[in-house]
Amino acid sequence: MPEREPIVAFDRETTPVSHTFSPSSGGGVPEFREADSAGVPIGDNVITVSTRKTGAVYRPRVRVAMPIVVDETVNGIVSPKVVRTAYADVNFIFSESSTSQERKNLLGILSSVFSGDTQPVVDGVCVGLQDVY
Repeated sequence: MPEREPIVAFDRETTPVSHTFSPSSGGGVPEFREADSAGVPIGDNVITVSTRKTGAVYRPRVRVAMPIVVDETVNGIVSPKVVRTAYADVNFIFSESSTSQERKNLLGILSSVFSGDTQPVVDGVCVGLQDVY
């Protein structure tokens, strides 16, 4: 069982920025937060990582939530407000008879599929919000 430790990920800015998600108390599901620079928890980027076993399959799940927060002024009082949130929800299904190499290969392929401009179909759909023809 992996220990909760920080998760470091890079964005796709022109000069990629490192984002550190630190373990947080998130109820029953392990949660990792990248603290909002303004110190406002509603603006934290969050990753949750969990797995469950149903019958003869394991179901790992990784979920990322990235809220966009703006300051809203009402009657002279400034409060942060979430205006939208981007989500990714990745669900895996592995047979209990699968090998660790099979699972590694699936993660490697999935990682490559999202590797940016080298994958114009996936990038066009996810970034460009276009349909495949």
